[in-house]
Amino acid sequence: MNFIQSLKKAAMDSPLAFTAMRSALGVSKLARRKLSRRRLVVRGNYVAAIPNYRHMFCGYYDHSPFCPTDENLVLVNLTNASILSAPTPKIPICAAVINVDKGVIEEQLGITHAWNWQQGCRPIWFNQASWIYNYFDNDRRTYGSVTGTLGSSERKMLSLPVQEVSSRGKFYSIDYSVLADLRPDYGYFCHSASTSDPGDAGLTEFDETGHHEVCLLKVKDLQEQTEQRHAARISKPKINHVLSSPNGKQLIFMFRYYVGSHRTTDVFHYCLESSEFRPIILDRGVSHYCWMSNEELLFTGQGEEGFGYYRFHVGESKTTCCEVMVDGHPVALNQHSILSDSYANSQGIRQLWQADFEQTPWKRNVICETVEPWYLWGERRCDMHPSISASGKRWQADVVSHGRRKVLIGQF
Repeated sequence: MNFIQSLKKAAMDSPLAFTAMRSALGVSKLARRKLSRRRLVVRGNYVAAIPNYRHMFCGYYDHSPFCPTDENLVLVNLTNASILSAPTPKIPICAAVINVDKGVIEEQLGITHAWNWQQGCRPIWFNQASWIYNYFDNDRRTYGSVTGTLGSSERKMLSLPVQEVSSRGKFYSIDYSVLADLRPDYGYFCHSASTSDPGDAGLTEFDETGHHEVCLLKVKDLQEQTEQRHAARISKPKINHVLSSPNGKQLIFMFRYYVGSHRTTDVFHYCLESSEFRPIILDRGVSHYCWMSNEELLFTGQGEEGFGYYRFHVGESKTTCCEVMVDGHPVALNQHSILSDSYANSQGIRQLWQADFEQTPWKRNVICETVEPWYLWGERRCDMHPSISASGKRWQADVVSHGRRKVLIGQF
């Protein structure tokens, strides 16, 4: 039994034993780093701390926090919650726009109790200077979203929480309370699951008017065809990581479930023009992905050559290995190059790097490195989740420094 398997077994047998083993692993990484006397690659600048808030982070890598019309303005999550604790609705988070040059809050958008450490309250820009984030409606006892426009005090409350925003201005929603039960890294915790049966959770399209709501599919629709394919019952099914294509005509999303004790991840494609959906990447352990064009994806997962980065042509269902390496969060810089990060190595070091597809093997240009605190893991981990500005001139990453979550920003 290797160390990772020992950790998983310890987590099931005893939370205390799991904590002890993770702590021991962290101390081991620290010792290796000290003995190596390695100097980190350091670039970029931390955004100035905001008074009255201990932590600042942007969240997930699939949307840029930089304002499309003014790259000095960045959409962030601010909180005083302890990074040693899992997300709790008892301590709220603040969605805000900060001016990174001045180090001040340009506009406080609102306070919300619907959040997690991976995506915050899911703040996203749309229509150039408009924004949306998620909140918990205590009267209705359900999650919804709030929209507004930079410079305006007007707010519109929508009845569904947002997961994705397309280039055509459509919003897409999933069930965050189901995720709280089945994938707590990405769920909200203001109440228990909204449906007694996870199969009733679905993927819904809506817009900023609040009058358009269309259920595109439900988990049970996927469950039926998936059980037929496996000739077996599946359990703990859930939809997550919805991503719209650049032209807004297609969606991809992860469908995760268990066949017995085996966790399986399928990637589904949904054509918005025909309302047809189909699995396109089956049981490859897909972890992250991004659109390289309207026809091609880049994903991290398992392939014939091992775990790494693979390109997938949607129309041709063709998979091509790019590089066998550890997992990361890829962002397309153009059709030929990406920005991504890496999980902590044996010395606890994470890297932010850039690579060009034209080179084989990839020649990775390391932009910066940061140390992963030994005491953060699971739901509390701080992935770098890089992203770029609309002009492609600036990059951003979430990091931890001196016990605080911070935003690091640099230029290419």
